[in-house]
Amino acid sequence: MAVIAHEIPQEVWRLCHPPRQWLFKTRALLQNMLSLLSTLPGAIIAYFLLGATQEALPFILALYVAIFIYIAVADLAPVLYRQTGIIATLRQPGLIMAGIGTIALFKLVH
Repeated sequence: MAVIAHEIPQEVWRLCHPPRQWLFKTRALLQNMLSLLSTLPGAIIAYFLLGATQEALPFILALYVAIFIYIAVADLAPVLYRQTGIIATLRQPGLIMAGIGTIALFKLVH
């Protein structure tokens, strides 16, 4: 479900905002389709290997969470550098701490 919720809006955006040259549009669409076709086989393989990797699962999940956090921060960094002023400077670590607090709260409740 999470993959679908992420991928569909992303692909719609990519199709609405393709590169300017037609050759690049076609190539980008082909590469995108090849990338998307790897999702289902990857999910099937992961499903069958889940039992064999049960002990390593927390470490694997931590690695993937770190990768997603890195991607999110890398996407946000240019936006954060453009914002100036004391309010923007205080808001950024405040929102990060709110996110960490939310995760900690869910961990304590669950």
